[in-house]
Amino acid sequence: MDDVARRNRLRATFDGVASARAVGLHGDPPRAAAHLLGPPRAADDLLDCIDGLIDARYSGRVVKRYLAELVVASRR
Repeated sequence: MDDVARRNRLRATFDGVASARAVGLHGDPPRAAAHLLGPPRAADDLLDCIDGLIDARYSGRVVKRYLAELVVASRR
């Protein structure tokens, strides 16, 4: 069997709130990155600002692109 490599490109569209959840800055419980934002009020203010920026500059949506690569090889 020959080695096989496949690449898949994925796109995910987020609004401001979903984008914050996707990067782990919001949720219950918040993920590891949330502690970098300081007190909860400061984190909420930052997330509101990001949401406003996405609404104002990007029509309320951002697109994240991912590249997944799978390599399958046989043992010899």
